[in-house]
Amino acid sequence: MRYFQAILFIICASCGGGISNYTEELSGGFTYVNFGGSLNTIESYSRPFPGIYGEVTDFVYDNNFIIVLQHPSKEGYQSKISSKLRNENHKLYPTNSGNDRSKTDLIADSIIISDPFYQKIFEHKINYWIISHNHKKMYGPLTEKEYLAKRRELKVPNDLQLKEDTTQLN
Repeated sequence: MRYFQAILFIICASCGGGISNYTEELSGGFTYVNFGGSLNTIESYSRPFPGIYGEVTDFVYDNNFIIVLQHPSKEGYQSKISSKLRNENHKLYPTNSGNDRSKTDLIADSIIISDPFYQKIFEHKINYWIISHNHKKMYGPLTEKEYLAKRRELKVPNDLQLKEDTTQLN
């Protein structure tokens, strides 16, 4: 039996379903996904919100809000945008080949460089995000000052605190 378990572990780890993958269901149809390394994301599979890719380093949530601290990673965004391009257009990228990946990687790089949304994400080393389920809106990327103002405006409860949050909410 131990032999079988060892073989199963090796197969699972080598197929990419590795032990570093972790998911957590958050409120409002969002999911935290840790692919390992800096590929930690907040995603919504049922809503039209963009994901928060790159390196999500901390998050907290309740039934009304999800608060996220992000250290943006171009590798993380490039990987997710490239993958989405291939998955959303099977006619252009039918085989998901190395050539398909190279093409979509170049397109993703171009999007990151030219799109104002992504430019804003990479302006700062740290971004804050607030997802409000009541308003059905995602606010971010926010600077620390913008984050504090938006917290007050949205009346985010003071007990909803990020561990890495260096801001003073008193």
